[in-house]
Amino acid sequence: MSLAELGQRYGAGRTTSGFAGTPSTVADRMQEWFEAGACDGFMLQVPYLPGGLEELVPGLVPELQHRGLFRTEYDGSTLRDSLGLPRPAG
Repeated sequence: MSLAELGQRYGAGRTTSGFAGTPSTVADRMQEWFEAGACDGFMLQVPYLPGGLEELVPGLVPELQHRGLFRTEYDGSTLRDSLGLPRPAG
């Protein structure tokens, strides 16, 4: 598969209803979808790394936390605890 074919396949699998805007307007849409039962979470994709995350996270995460839609701390001290996975025997 060529790089162009890979790009086309990847692009064809993406959703067409992306959210764009200020942290507040993106949080508005995410909250609307979540409260309507249209989803139980989101997968974020930024157009470039690492700068895209550096632009998105500092504005969006605090806005979602303020609305009670994103955790402010983890449930446990390990990833296993936070995901609710059982501890290994032994």
